[in-house]
Amino acid sequence: MYSFDVFKRSGVTPQANAIVYGIKSGLLPASAASDFGEYRMVRYGEEGSIDLLIFEGSPEEAVKALAAAGYADDGQGFDVLRLAVLSSLGSSGQDLLDDIEGVYADFGYPSDMELFIYYMPNDSGESSPEALIRRFHAFVASEKERLGL
Repeated sequence: MYSFDVFKRSGVTPQANAIVYGIKSGLLPASAASDFGEYRMVRYGEEGSIDLLIFEGSPEEAVKALAAAGYADDGQGFDVLRLAVLSSLGSSGQDLLDDIEGVYADFGYPSDMELFIYYMPNDSGESSPEALIRRFHAFVASEKERLGL
């Protein structure tokens, strides 16, 4: 399970779709709802985030509280949360590849990550750690652009 701090470490702006997806999928704790409420209130002065700010409850209740505040997953929550997690990885070399493999598993083995997973076959002909890391960084950059983040 990841924490709301993954957004701060990654530089990816917390988005409601990612918070809702993360809580529903078990990748974020229910407390991410109150963390998101605090973020929105401090950053944007949103009064509607007060109920989230004081939220304590189960993941199901967190999703309901987010919905009551007008927040939902628009279908891109998976991508935004995954980008935040991948962008937050601070390791290098083989440790980075191992960390990426963990994210790959946590997010259900998405096929678009296979090009930089060391045990997955690829057609590029190059599977050195350096090549995998280059492809990983290219993927993160393209996802940031695609998602407008």
